[in-house]
Amino acid sequence: MKISSILLPRQFIKRQVFLFLSICLFLTSASPALAQTLSLSVWPPIIDVVLQPGKSISQTYQLKNLGNNTIITPSIIPFQPADEFGHIQLLPQQAPPQYFSLPGSFPLKTGQTQNVVLKITIPETAQPADHYLALLFQADTKSLIKNSGSTITGSITSNILLTISQPNTINHTASIKQFSTPKFLDSFTSIPFTFRLQNTSDNHFKTIGQINIFNPFKQKIATIPFREDNLLAHSIRQLTTQSSFLDWNPLFPLGKYTATATITPQNSTDSVSQTISFFVFPYKLLLALILFFLFIKLSKHIKLF
Repeated sequence: MKISSILLPRQFIKRQVFLFLSICLFLTSASPALAQTLSLSVWPPIIDVVLQPGKSISQTYQLKNLGNNTIITPSIIPFQPADEFGHIQLLPQQAPPQYFSLPGSFPLKTGQTQNVVLKITIPETAQPADHYLALLFQADTKSLIKNSGSTITGSITSNILLTISQPNTINHTASIKQFSTPKFLDSFTSIPFTFRLQNTSDNHFKTIGQINIFNPFKQKIATIPFREDNLLAHSIRQLTTQSSFLDWNPLFPLGKYTATATITPQNSTDSVSQTISFFVFPYKLLLALILFFLFIKLSKHIKLF
């Protein structure tokens, strides 16, 4: 089928051009509303507080508005671990303990930094326990579209790890749930480790420890330090390094190796450790060479016949 060009009447063309320009002007005039942003930053992102019953403390937060003018409403919301990787799950339906004093809602203009003071007061009758809470800054930004009545909402949180305890009564204990790597590995690949640690105590602590690796001659040849993460009470966490990967990348390992993981909970002298062994050979290269020589031998055998 042949497609031919069609000449449009001049009046029709003008009408289409006017419509196009009208749409462009509308989009241009609406762009400020579409470009509206909501962006906040808070410091510090987390605090770790140990208080005795009857004591109090104040913490100043710096909240900066990197977006449009907004209204900030601070609140305290409990949280719990969401998985074994450090993510949290907010529990807005659960009432927080009545230990916290916060200001009410306040305006925060573009580029403005506001100091927000949180006061924590522990009553004399409070029982020893850990409380994990998020200081949530809820932002409500009015839409820039005139008479639209719409709003943009968002929030940012700073975590609070609160321990109520008498002096010298905290006893951190831990248990290794899993320390493993594949039993047989190739010499040309990295050696991945999986390490899962359980906090068996009533209080959170930082994970301090490392993996020491020994060669077939029982000489220590590498140390992989764990990242010092917070491990909440009675929870399990998979530990990593600063690079987020618990891998060992040797030059050319060969033979039987052992790895010993050791954890000493923060403010504790009781360590837990576990040792595993694994074998490293260039089996992929050996397999390729075997197949190559079989191919050569088979080719010679075919030529003879």
